[in-house]
Amino acid sequence: AAGPDGILAALGSHAAAAVAASREVPVWAVTGTARVLPAQLWAALLQRLDAGQTEPWDRPVELVPAALLTSVVGPDGVASVVEGLGQTTCPVAPELLGPARG
Repeated sequence: AAGPDGILAALGSHAAAAVAASREVPVWAVTGTARVLPAQLWAALLQRLDAGQTEPWDRPVELVPAALLTSVVGPDGVASVVEGLGQTTCPVAPELLGPARG
C-alpha cells in the first residue's frame, strides 16, 4: 500500500532506502493498480498498524517515507514522488474508516 507520505514495504526497506538516498542512489517505489490510497484510508491504515500489539521490528511491513524516494512507478509508468503518491488509484470505502472489529 502507498499513500501521500510514503509506502508500506517489506521489513528492511526503510533502512535500504535510507542508505541508498544518503549515497544519492535512486530509490524507486512500485505501486500496482488500486495500491495508492486516498489520504483518509492511508491515515486509517497507519493508525491500525500502530495500534496493533506487534512491535515495529516484528511487523511484516514498515513505512518508507516519501522523502527517501526519487520516483514512483505505477500502472501509467514512471512519475515523480508527489505525482505518483498523490494520485489515488483506490476509491474511498467508508466502511474501512470505522473502528477495527475483532
